[in-house]
Amino acid sequence: MTQRTVVITGATGFVGSAITRALAAQPTTRVIALSRTRTSPIANVTPVHADITDRSAIRAALHTADMVIHAAAYSGTDTERADEINTKGTRNLVDAAHSHQINDIVYISSIGVLGDGPFQDVPDNAPARPATHTSLTRVHAENAVTAHGGLVIRPAFTHGPHPNSFTEGLRRITTTLGAVVDGGTARQSTTSVDDLARLVAHIAADELHHDDRGNRMNWSTGEPKTIGELISSLCPLVPADLGALTYEQAASRARHVGLSERALNLVGTEHTFDSGSGGSETAI
Repeated sequence: MTQRTVVITGATGFVGSAITRALAAQPTTRVIALSRTRTSPIANVTPVHADITDRSAIRAALHTADMVIHAAAYSGTDTERADEINTKGTRNLVDAAHSHQINDIVYISSIGVLGDGPFQDVPDNAPARPATHTSLTRVHAENAVTAHGGLVIRPAFTHGPHPNSFTEGLRRITTTLGAVVDGGTARQSTTSVDDLARLVAHIAADELHHDDRGNRMNWSTGEPKTIGELISSLCPLVPADLGALTYEQAASRARHVGLSERALNLVGTEHTFDSGSGGSETAI
């Protein structure tokens, strides 16, 4: 197999850094890692200091690329930053890819574009239902990539050793609430960040398949698990003797302890992908 040059954006983030390591482990992949911050060197990775809001820097960074993995994103509440990074930054990237005749772009989106939920058995290519401005800008980014003929991956709730992981959010919400909601029975589709990274590295090893171009693919690892199961397996710091509240009781307590309705919804309602969707651990 011939060597391919893959440029990855957001290479220092939670998901981007895992993908960078997985790409670097493939001997046939030359990795160029773009980030706004200086990073520690990784074997087989060429670091490039660049911001996706800088059109000229992005165009220069892509001039030797065969594929672009777009993992840079803004997930906060500043609407101007969301517009600048998620919407305009992605357009800069797509425009640069077009100018260099790079057909293969893979965008790592978010389960958040599907809305706050609850939702069950959501299929690939399901219509987005963004509940926040930031999620709307992620949809704009998806649209730019699919219009170019790229692939969008919508990961399920992603866990791993990082402050921005689903695991940390689950721990924080549950301990702040001091209880599990409805006995922790709400089911969630999830993936580990390393499983997601292996998927992306597998895709990057060759040209995008024709059936993937212009599509949105859900990705999760295994069958959905209940919140109770996830706390037991992923959150060892959560006390085992937490009480139980109905959703209505939890909503009342959440208002008193400063938790948003969106946070409560995360741990108290279901968010699952269709098990027949294109993305699962069996794909790799």
